[in-house]
Amino acid sequence: MCRADHPLAREPRLTLKKIAPWPFIQMARNSSVRQAIDVAVHPQRLNAVFEVEHLATVMGLVEAGLGISVVPALTLFHFRRDTLATRPLPLPALTRTVYLVQRREGSLSVAAQTLHDLIVERLGALRLD
Repeated sequence: MCRADHPLAREPRLTLKKIAPWPFIQMARNSSVRQAIDVAVHPQRLNAVFEVEHLATVMGLVEAGLGISVVPALTLFHFRRDTLATRPLPLPALTRTVYLVQRREGSLSVAAQTLHDLIVERLGALRLD
């Protein structure tokens, strides 16, 4: 993710080589997002200038032009703004398999059913065995 007027916004697909020189805003060390990114880019080092706790902070810093960042695809709906651009960063280690498991008997609580429906909507057709 970068500002809409950033040079990377014109790139259809990004690579580590393309993002490495730019100031990078990363999540805190204890964040699963940060840990996944660190593993995916190893041994490449990103030009980290900020370490933050919340995705909203990432968005604000990127919007202010203070750097670029990598965020999970499932969070991109938070970043739909004319001032921001998102581009895919195809790194195999940044993909995750998600399983949705449900007991055959009984029904889900309202909250669990809402989460189930949201996951199915966001991820498309899931194979539920």
